[in-house]
Amino acid sequence: MSERNIMWDDELKLRLIKRVASQELKITEAELEERIQQLTNLLPDLANRLVNFPAMRVAQLAANTDKVAARLLRLRQIFPKANASAMVGNRLSLLLDDDLDQTEAAADRLRALLPQLLIDRFVEAFPTVLDVEDFERALQVC
Repeated sequence: MSERNIMWDDELKLRLIKRVASQELKITEAELEERIQQLTNLLPDLANRLVNFPAMRVAQLAANTDKVAARLLRLRQIFPKANASAMVGNRLSLLLDDDLDQTEAAADRLRALLPQLLIDRFVEAFPTVLDVEDFERALQVC
């Protein structure tokens, strides 16, 4: 069978992602699988979304599960009424890249800007609103 005829279903994509991620981390696929299991225990919504992430992002997540857990706890402090697992599934950079002090400041700004909304749930569904300046410009246009 040629590559052109391979059906790239989610299972095959996930196997490829895991292979690339394990090579990037220089660990066995079994070790990566164990780390992914730790991640999905912390973030149940992540399990179904892994297939949509680039292999390098999966590697970043698996590289330091303790750091991911600490960042997740901080996000739960910032957004106590949000489903943090769903939120980071919508914006993976919250676990990997974003400055959480800036995220907290953005959350406070949003709470002041929209006191009638439950900001935790709003950010969970639409984490791009954490780019508050862009969000404020969009509100001015409306």
